[in-house]
Amino acid sequence: KDAHHLPHFVDPRQPGIRLELHVSLMPDDHPFAFDEAMLWREARPAPAPLAGALTPSPELLVLHGCLHFAWQHQMTFGAWRTFRSVAELTRLPGFDWNRLVVLARDARAGTACYWTLRLAHRMSGHVVPPDILRRLAPPTPGWVMATLERHFIAGIVPGEGPTSPSVKFTGW
Repeated sequence: KDAHHLPHFVDPRQPGIRLELHVSLMPDDHPFAFDEAMLWREARPAPAPLAGALTPSPELLVLHGCLHFAWQHQMTFGAWRTFRSVAELTRLPGFDWNRLVVLARDARAGTACYWTLRLAHRMSGHVVPPDILRRLAPPTPGWVMATLERHFIAGIVPGEGPTSPSVKFTGW
């Protein structure tokens, strides 16, 4: 698997904090119909104090955040920063939840978006419209979804447990 970021920068005085400098958006072997060209195609000039820079649409930034958390980090770390980013981006004037659903489906990323948004809603209280979650949800029985949700939450919240009795779920 090709590296898409440089080795993590860590400061021993700040345990648990690391900085990643990405050289590409995603690893080469990712399964999604999503790339840098999508971000830049509709990028707009950033407001001051970032004048001169371009910024992608908030919907594409949310999509990327969902993929980064759910697929790249397998919902094991980065939850709180992802939930905060999703909350801030989706509160921007003009954010279009319906467009996010279309982008996620077109990118074959509906499940990654679903789980990120469901966990953001459940764990941080960020309001995600129920219809959006319903439209992104994989076709899985409710009891299975509830079991998976508990598993993912237990993996995010330190000290919450017990760990999953199934090793298969841990790498899922």
